[in-house]
Amino acid sequence: MKKIRNYWDRKAHIYAELRMRKDWFQKIDQHVLNLIDSELCSKILDIGIGPGGFAIKLAKTNDTMVVGIDVSKRSLRIAKTHIKEGKLSGKIFLVAASADFLPLREASFDAVASIFTIHHLPPPRRNKSFKEFYRVLKHQGKLALVEDWASNPRTIFQHTIYELRKMLMHSEIEEYHAKYYEYVSMLEKNGLKIFAVEFRPKQVDLSRFESLSSIKARKLLKRAEKLEERQKVVDTTFIGAIKLD
Repeated sequence: MKKIRNYWDRKAHIYAELRMRKDWFQKIDQHVLNLIDSELCSKILDIGIGPGGFAIKLAKTNDTMVVGIDVSKRSLRIAKTHIKEGKLSGKIFLVAASADFLPLREASFDAVASIFTIHHLPPPRRNKSFKEFYRVLKHQGKLALVEDWASNPRTIFQHTIYELRKMLMHSEIEEYHAKYYEYVSMLEKNGLKIFAVEFRPKQVDLSRFESLSSIKARKLLKRAEKLEERQKVVDTTFIGAIKLD
């Protein structure tokens, strides 16, 4: 966990600017609110709160208490600043914790939201996280899991972009992306019933891969550039699950 914490401490301000500025994130947040029926929730857990974008949107639009966790202390400091600026300190509470060990009471949340977070944990810890989500959810509580690079690549373009993405991230920190059906299987094994699996297109900016210098990466990038006219999107995956027992 130390490696993950150090990585996000370094990236916290960059991600905060991106997270609070991009309209694409706002659309993701709104879809999550719809997925968990946020207007019916009195208490929601935000996994990997980052700079606080989702939690702030939630607290502004619903009479809901939000608990946000993150392993990055720098991210939590940024979130705290944004929360104070929004005058929401009485509605959003921050906890330094990891998804696979939640210092929270069981059956205490109406919903759990994990947005682009769980892929940072290796499989054993990811599985523990899903057990923890189940534990802290109330009966009929909902989980919204949002992940990128979780669709099953079907075209040459998608396969090429997935390979480039792996190479780019491995140069910074290890990530552990799974396919959407693998997430579904893991959630079901941990007692949650799936009620939604949805995909959303996302524009691919090929310039982000130009820093890769290996021969293989350059070949893959050239291939992607040739295919770009035919297909420019990959999927963001939304999975909705509910605790029924």
